[in-house]
Amino acid sequence: MIPLLSPERQNEKLASQLERALTRTLAHPPHEISPEITALEGDIAGRTGYPFAVGLASLPDSLLLGLRALGLEPGDEVVVPAYGYAAPAQAVLWAGMKPIFADICPHTGVMTPETLRSAITKKTRAVIALDLYGRRPLLTKLREVCDYFGLFLVEECSHAPGLPYKGIKAHLAVTGFGPDTPISVAGFAAVACTADQVLAQRLRELSRAAHVGKFSESRVSTRSQVDPFQAAILRTKLTQWNIWLAMRRSIAGWYQKAFYPYTHPERLRLTAPADAPESHAWTYFPIRIPGQREALRRQLLSHRIAADVLFVRPLPTVPPFDTLSPPRRFPGAEMWCQEILLLPTFAELTAQEVETVIGSVTQWCNPSSI
Repeated sequence: MIPLLSPERQNEKLASQLERALTRTLAHPPHEISPEITALEGDIAGRTGYPFAVGLASLPDSLLLGLRALGLEPGDEVVVPAYGYAAPAQAVLWAGMKPIFADICPHTGVMTPETLRSAITKKTRAVIALDLYGRRPLLTKLREVCDYFGLFLVEECSHAPGLPYKGIKAHLAVTGFGPDTPISVAGFAAVACTADQVLAQRLRELSRAAHVGKFSESRVSTRSQVDPFQAAILRTKLTQWNIWLAMRRSIAGWYQKAFYPYTHPERLRLTAPADAPESHAWTYFPIRIPGQREALRRQLLSHRIAADVLFVRPLPTVPPFDTLSPPRRFPGAEMWCQEILLLPTFAELTAQEVETVIGSVTQWCNPSSI
């Protein structure tokens, strides 16, 4: 079976390095801040251009604590995409705030300045922009809108290149690491990046509670610091980051070249090219199949190829979000829920596996060629 993702293959190639990293971590006194955490934060800050990086336990923690660290209050509104992962909208609810949904571009699948403007109200305080399947939204343009209305911009970039793209674009950029992200870990971890020293310090305070016996402050905090073992794994895998990124982009280019002759408005469509190709990480390769997605999916499965549909309904129609606002249409999100099928692009795919995927898709597009 050709999987959609394979953390096992990623780990297998680095087995000896990972073993050494974990052994090194075990040797450090558990009651002290692990040097693995400090080193990871410094490494990610250096790679992204953000001066400060804070290691956290998970993506939900990084979003929830990030909203609180920004000074948002219960009842504030935060704009989130209507299509994609639920973590941003869930974090807004957990923080006691209200998610307001913005539609996506039907050609790219991400929030645009136009869809963002249509969702802003007098109560809006922040925006969470989601990187989707490796594609980043136009953050510079979104930041301009946010600055005009006096809003905070948060980038959720777990499916970007695996890290915030180099260069400061958002007030806060958070990325989660798990089994289904470009850089996998043995459980879950996250890193929040910012150019604001006060915001970074606030995140550290909120996520790193003191031991009860040493508690002497009035602040309320939680234990959401990144685990030292996950930090050690991430540090090891970051050495391969650029290589894996280049390989995913190569596989995506292979698909694009092979599928382009078979594109048809009623059968197969490719998503729009990225404005900055070097910012697209191709975590997956999304194709649009109008009306016949399940037929292609079944054929791929019959050829032992895992193709997946991650989101079948726009978030505003899914509990508990469906009761927050009066019903309205989100045409872009609805289209992507109905048409998008994801193909594997992980770096460890073999050339033969890529050709197998291409052969199965093109056979379905042109059955007369059999």
